[in-house]
Amino acid sequence: RLGAVLDRLVALACRPIPVRPDPARIRPMDNPRRIGCPDRLRALGWAPATPLDRTLAEILDYWREQPDV
Repeated sequence: RLGAVLDRLVALACRPIPVRPDPARIRPMDNPRRIGCPDRLRALGWAPATPLDRTLAEILDYWREQPDV
């Protein structure tokens, strides 16, 4: 769930970040639920090499190093 990824990213931040959905950006035609299954990728020998929390922390670190964007 994208909201769960956002929650993890906010938890890694150094300060509180308010999250407010913008109803104008939510499309009514969107399928509210999508479930993926990595079984076919794993059958080909794929496995995640980097944990999600580490990836999110690296993204945060990257943006923290950028001059005011």
